[in-house]
Amino acid sequence: MNRYPSISVVMPVYNTGRYVGEAIQSILMQKFTDFEFIIINDGSTDNSLSVISSFKDKRIKLINICANSGNYFARNKGYEIARGKYICAMDSDDVSTLNRLEIQFKYMEDHPDVGLSGGGFRILGREEDIFFRETEYENIKVMLLRSFCFYHTPLIFRHSFLKKYDLRYNEKYRLAADYDLAVRCAKYFTVTNIPEDLFHYRIHDEQISWKFRSDQMTVIDKLR
Repeated sequence: MNRYPSISVVMPVYNTGRYVGEAIQSILMQKFTDFEFIIINDGSTDNSLSVISSFKDKRIKLINICANSGNYFARNKGYEIARGKYICAMDSDDVSTLNRLEIQFKYMEDHPDVGLSGGGFRILGREEDIFFRETEYENIKVMLLRSFCFYHTPLIFRHSFLKKYDLRYNEKYRLAADYDLAVRCAKYFTVTNIPEDLFHYRIHDEQISWKFRSDQMTVIDKLR
């Protein structure tokens, strides 16, 4: 019987063929190697599937959904089959730093009360700038009343806590289900941000946060 991996990295992909190869490479090259990499091709109509399939690594588990079902549906699908002690989110147009998983695994092992953690980031191509989020749990609970004080790509979840409290993405909040999930996590256990550079954020015109900004803010207001 195969031993369960320490971390399950879950990454949905939809029409990011231009970027997904770099995202995959950033995970496969991690210094921390005890992980499975669950990639969900969510009905892509570009070359995303061929790019994904070009990587031959036994840690990759590819799920191919024929018709686009949505980002959070795909994430929930990945989380359902994840076997890791921890689950890491990943976006198919961003790039993880090479020590991301190593930093996060050690932090979660050292802080057994923490069920969710994010981290710092740089904007791709602007190496001189680094951005951090609030780290204190009590402050985060207050801040979540007005804003999402995490970035989604570097999130790591303690798998046992998600199961214990039956937490998953609520797909009806299709533009802000990550915000909703973080709020519900904060009700049950400690959430924080690790003050380390964990990923590089790519800005482009096809991002949900750019294409559907007005609709996204409407959903966020409802969650607030």
